[in-house]
Amino acid sequence: VYSDAIISLFDNNNKITQIEVYDNIGKLQFVEPDLSTNNYFLRDGKLKNGIYFYKLSTRLGKFLNGKFVVDW
Repeated sequence: VYSDAIISLFDNNNKITQIEVYDNIGKLQFVEPDLSTNNYFLRDGKLKNGIYFYKLSTRLGKFLNGKFVVDW
């Protein structure tokens, strides 16, 4: 992530309802509940440099996982 980044869900019949972000040792960094979007914007400065993992919950009850690197 260089300044702002977008996590997108390319399914018009589904929406991101929650995102959880964990650091590289599994510690929860933040949760954003009550979302209803196909695009989640990760803003500059929210996290320190490092490797992070995310878990998305969707309106259709699916859970999607991924990882990203923050290098400000």
